[in-house]
Amino acid sequence: MRIVMKFGGSLLDNEKKLLTVINIIKSYYSLNFEIVVVVSALYGITDKISELCDNIKKINRNSLNLFLKNIENVHINLVEKVIHEEKDKHQLLNLLKDLLNEFRDVLLGISILGDITPKYRDYLFSFGERLSTPLVSFALKSTGIDSIYMNGKEVGILTDSNFGDAKPLMDTTRLRVHHKIEPLIKDRIIPVVTGFIGCDQNGNITTIGRGGSDYSATIIAASINANEVWLWGDVNGLMTADIKIVKNARVLEEISFSEALELSMFGSKYMHPRALEPVMDSKIAVRIRNANNMDHPGTLITQMPTLTYNKIVKSITVIRNTALIDVSGGGLIGSPGTAAKIFDALAKNHVNIMMISQTPSESSITIVVKKQDLDKAIMTLELNFLGKLIKRIDVSENVAVIAVVGSGMRGIKGVAAKTFGAVAKRDINVIMITQGSSELNLAFVIDDKNCEEAVNVLHQEFINIKWFNSKKINFVFNSIYKLSKGKLYVVGVGPGNHDHMTYRAKQVIEESEIIVGYDTYVSLVEDLIEGKEIYRYAMTQEVDRANQAIQFAENGKIVSLVSSGDPGIYGMIGLIYEILAEKGWTKKSGMYVECVPGVSSLNSCGALVGSPLMTDFAVVSMSDLLVPWEMIVKRVEAAAIGDYVTVIYNPASKKRIHQLRDTRDILLKYRKPDTPVAIIKGAYRDSQEIVLTNLQDMLNYSDIIGMITTIIIGNSSTYNYNDMMINPRGYKSKYQLVK
Repeated sequence: MRIVMKFGGSLLDNEKKLLTVINIIKSYYSLNFEIVVVVSALYGITDKISELCDNIKKINRNSLNLFLKNIENVHINLVEKVIHEEKDKHQLLNLLKDLLNEFRDVLLGISILGDITPKYRDYLFSFGERLSTPLVSFALKSTGIDSIYMNGKEVGILTDSNFGDAKPLMDTTRLRVHHKIEPLIKDRIIPVVTGFIGCDQNGNITTIGRGGSDYSATIIAASINANEVWLWGDVNGLMTADIKIVKNARVLEEISFSEALELSMFGSKYMHPRALEPVMDSKIAVRIRNANNMDHPGTLITQMPTLTYNKIVKSITVIRNTALIDVSGGGLIGSPGTAAKIFDALAKNHVNIMMISQTPSESSITIVVKKQDLDKAIMTLELNFLGKLIKRIDVSENVAVIAVVGSGMRGIKGVAAKTFGAVAKRDINVIMITQGSSELNLAFVIDDKNCEEAVNVLHQEFINIKWFNSKKINFVFNSIYKLSKGKLYVVGVGPGNHDHMTYRAKQVIEESEIIVGYDTYVSLVEDLIEGKEIYRYAMTQEVDRANQAIQFAENGKIVSLVSSGDPGIYGMIGLIYEILAEKGWTKKSGMYVECVPGVSSLNSCGALVGSPLMTDFAVVSMSDLLVPWEMIVKRVEAAAIGDYVTVIYNPASKKRIHQLRDTRDILLKYRKPDTPVAIIKGAYRDSQEIVLTNLQDMLNYSDIIGMITTIIIGNSSTYNYNDMMINPRGYKSKYQLVK
């Protein structure tokens, strides 16, 4: 698998973080992944360079030397802590010092002139990444991985000459990058490339916009036909809302490129707005991952998300610190080009317009700008147009832009009504509304003081509660996305303790709209299913709950049928497939079905009592509801004759009285009375009880033997030691166990 990994500067600025990054790369390299690494400057370095450039006229030699010394110390300290081979350390220190001397010379020259051009600003900005890249490359070498460092110019990223926000010339870039990187990958060398940096056709260093390391990663991925791009950071992925505003916001598991683009444009801090451009028309997926939580799969951004994730609304985003300007006057009416004149004047004064709205009468135009641009915008409008085109300028200084984002809104009636109805119920006034023809987002402006309340209300309406239950909306949704095929998860929740539940089990339960299951098993996941539709059943209603789960999924719902320890061991998955087979279901044409394994009772009970399952073992259920008792007797006898360790499920109930006694009597024909036996009730649950006894005496503990009890009966080799059952594997006959 070919992966381009980008690591943000917040992951590189101390020894522990840098070593975590190196271990991540090494772990996938050891699995034969083909890897290209893209890195940002160490956290805060680019900001410091930017601040220095903004104040270049005020910089003196002493402050300049102090600035450079601080940057040098940060990088040199990392070298001393991470690089242990003296030869490599010496080489890297010399390299960094050469770069810092070059940096100093350029800064001294610019400070004497007291002015800085966009071209030289880009040149100065490049030093952050040029310093961090060799550091990561040498750290990889110190672990035995062959690596080479390159800047964007050296790797072949060619751009136009729009310094500060250069655009890559992709046709030439693809050829150059492919030619440079492909041989390295074939030789198992990991290229470590600067993010953010390219060069124009004259060889001048350019930058592709702040946060451009994401962009660099996708440019390289498109050039070498990578499978995926992994943007590593310190968050689990894109969220359904800002976690600082909505406490129960969740990670978006999968979204489309167009949705991700909307989120990045509407204030998502975790991705460069243009980063998706190079891969949008390809099959290259982008994944946002957390370097501090490698078990989390992150957010997958792909061209065509699976049907499971085609929710109507994916995220509620907000942009704060904004201001609204309304200009009006008769001069705007019926005069072609007036709006263009206003926007052109604002653009020339570097005012970015975030939202635009105009009345059909053409008598007013409303725009939203960042609050930091407000004074500049008002001055531009007053100097150029007030008393001419426009008669009045009204300003609302403290507003927030809220966007409801999701590709599922396209063609769905009632989304706007639901949105504005929800905020109206909280007495929140909507000042301005915009929606593009793509219907990917619905944005509106409100007073900033109501911002957090509005975001929480909308998150509750669209994401926490599955509101599209009305027949009309559900019909339209299904007809557009053909979601008559829902999704059915059969989930193993064993052994019963959350600490031992699998990550996948929790993940699919979280995703599901409806939970179906035997009451006891549903209770085990009570705190994971708040706010969902729940259908509880008694013990003997297996067929009923299986049929209902299937029916919900066939109607387009996402359903979790919670099952015992493992759905495939005396669990519900077999019954599900039996019913589906009767219906003529197929994987291709039918709804999606997934069996999510859990920890079975025999696994959890074995772990609690030592190592009783180290050799071949037999598992027999005492339940004769589905299997005739005569057949169960034959199976027990076969296990006894074969000297199998024997695991007994469902050993007793109110109606099942003689079965366990008969089983013990059969085993006593072939095993000694003192054969070790473990009786485990409610493994890993609050009701857990464990008794170690023997075959002769096991029936004396009938008070803890029931439907949630598992009994493990040893074979001729099993012995007890310190309250544990041990079943030897046979190593003793071949090896000296203790030296």
